[in-house]
Amino acid sequence: MGAVFSRLLTIAAVLGLAACAPATQPAPTPLPDTTASAISKDSYECRASAEAEAARRYPYNSNYGAWGGYGTGMSQTQDWVNRGTTRDAAFNDCMKGKGYTLQQIQSLPK
Repeated sequence: MGAVFSRLLTIAAVLGLAACAPATQPAPTPLPDTTASAISKDSYECRASAEAEAARRYPYNSNYGAWGGYGTGMSQTQDWVNRGTTRDAAFNDCMKGKGYTLQQIQSLPK
């Protein structure tokens, strides 16, 4: 009985984490007179600063040794989710600061 409950709990945790995963972010809309190389440069700069900010707030390989195996796994997963959310928000803020706007894609190109 305990093994069945453990498996169900594991499945529920995996599904819950999948539901909390960050969604694909909308593409930034370029400024009217912006070249592709300028967009790439701005994107690269914002992505690098966003990744650095996320790693600063939620460092990789933090020590969770006192929490045991289960606590370590859950804490590392939460840090991964928080790092992704922070990275996406910092990237969007940086691009907005450079004058780009986010627009929802209505349909995918065929």
